[in-house]
Amino acid sequence: MIAGFLIALYSRKTTATPPIGPLEAYEILSDWPELTPWDKQPKRASEPAATFDFVPGQGWKLFDITPLVRAQGQAKRENHGVMLRFVGEDCSMNKRDWSGYAFVSREGAGEWSSRQPLLLVIEPGTLVTSKPAAATEGRRSQRP
Repeated sequence: MIAGFLIALYSRKTTATPPIGPLEAYEILSDWPELTPWDKQPKRASEPAATFDFVPGQGWKLFDITPLVRAQGQAKRENHGVMLRFVGEDCSMNKRDWSGYAFVSREGAGEWSSRQPLLLVIEPGTLVTSKPAAATEGRRSQRP
């Protein structure tokens, strides 16, 4: 049995303008084609599967999605991914009241190629440290 599932995302720039709300993880319920405009997002669960505190600073951010993955497996639901979003997304970069992460995407190249998103599958008895970069030696998921 797998002990846990973490999404590891690298923030190359983090903007923190108080007050900063938490992030929520929502199960995506349908395919999300690559060229889908942001205003036509796929259907997602109405309630978050998990909530995470905002972690300031540049670097790796870990999101434990174990409960979501287990619920999908028990219900035999197809996995379409996870959407991370702030509880309140009514701020604007133009007004300078915005907080957020500039995550390296799966297209990260050059200096960012070793910091592409990872799905970490934690086996029982594995010690999880604050240095997920060592996990890059394992298999990469196509869609974290």
